[in-house]
Amino acid sequence: MKTLAAVLAVILLVAPASAQAAERSALSTFGHGAAAATVSVFWGPAKVLFAAGGAAIAGLAWVITGGHKGTARRILQSAVRGDYVVTPAQIAMEAPLSFVGRDPDRDPYPYKK
Repeated sequence: MKTLAAVLAVILLVAPASAQAAERSALSTFGHGAAAATVSVFWGPAKVLFAAGGAAIAGLAWVITGGHKGTARRILQSAVRGDYVVTPAQIAMEAPLSFVGRDPDRDPYPYKK
């Protein structure tokens, strides 16, 4: 009987702590989602403008260099690649977030598994 009472006491003491942890987790998840949506409102249009400007400059560089694809490609890769939307995982710093893109052949994402 004493053993049953001890087990019940432990369960009652642990249950509120795990309920609070679950509540914090849900609140944290909501916060990351809300922050990602808010940041994406500003990040997305800025990234689109950056990509459009970079594409125009890459085209101009291609013309100026007489059709040298390497120069235009480096500019275009930097401008167009990258993240257009911020995700909750990026807010929680569980995934990389890049405004300026990388060339996947020369510089892969360091967090890629």
